[in-house]
Amino acid sequence: MSYRWYTERHDPVHDVHGSLSAIADLSLHFGVPETQLLRSMRIKLHDLIQPNSKCSAEQLLQLIDNIQSLNVKLPELPFRAAAMASEQFSFPIRALLRSCSNVRSRLQLLMEYQQLINPLIRLEMYQDEEFHYLLLADRYGHGANADFVLNYSAALVLALLRDGAQHRPHVTVFLSASEPRNVADHYHYLTDQMVFDACFNLIAIPANSLDQNDQVMASLSQQRYSLACREYKSRTRLAPSLIDECIRYVDGNLSTPSLGLSACADHFHKSTSTLKRKLKMHEYSFQTILDERVVLHSLLNLFRGASAGVLATQLNYSNTANFRRMFRRCTGVWPQSDQSHIFYPLWP
Repeated sequence: MSYRWYTERHDPVHDVHGSLSAIADLSLHFGVPETQLLRSMRIKLHDLIQPNSKCSAEQLLQLIDNIQSLNVKLPELPFRAAAMASEQFSFPIRALLRSCSNVRSRLQLLMEYQQLINPLIRLEMYQDEEFHYLLLADRYGHGANADFVLNYSAALVLALLRDGAQHRPHVTVFLSASEPRNVADHYHYLTDQMVFDACFNLIAIPANSLDQNDQVMASLSQQRYSLACREYKSRTRLAPSLIDECIRYVDGNLSTPSLGLSACADHFHKSTSTLKRKLKMHEYSFQTILDERVVLHSLLNLFRGASAGVLATQLNYSNTANFRRMFRRCTGVWPQSDQSHIFYPLWP
């Protein structure tokens, strides 16, 4: 299958949502020497372990290659790193997933935003009468590192798929390290659908669980996202009350023309320099808060069919082009409201 997310190996810089920092942090914890960990990476340790560290797919592969070259016997490393990374997403994909009312909607979003979730793999979907299969395929051909990349990716996707859900279907995960590489050996009825040329992992999801209603999860999505923000910011030493209040203020004033640092400072009875300094102390800014909330609002409405022009007007952008540039700067992609791009072709 072909997706508009596919890139060449030398892809642009991505915010990998904690992938780099999680793998590096755990590797150091388990005794991997710093000099070996950073070999050929051209990045400082301080920059590497930041929760929002950015890198190319090449750099992430180099980090994994450095770890593998030491023959570190840590089979649990990719799974533990994925669990850690799933809690550090700066892109609001977790909030978007939690707003979905059922498993089917979550799968649609995972397919749509797969490049933002993990640039090292591609996701493909297959189905039969009993199951939907989410296939995680090697995008570049990682050779000896394929099992690490795929196991990490499978754990990350599974964590996002089940994150915050009230109805959790029993999901079977087949790992390339322990299962035959040719899934058709197990699932002969998929042979006409499946065409691939790389190793992969497979997640099997019962078809009868796809449309289970999850209204409780949907109604709590905003509260859960705010809680996640507080927990994440507390780990970076930012006062939870301040960041939470800033988020609530921005959420309530997104359509206000005067929304900005000055208006926010006035709301908290602080000078702009004081508020700016307090946020900067913790490597944060009002613009970061604003971008995150605008992107989350935009994604939710684009997913429901709103156009970029409508959102630009609603959010007080001077023109649609400025809104589109902001969206691309924050997410790496252009805003797209065409439902045919969002809903996977297997589903009517």
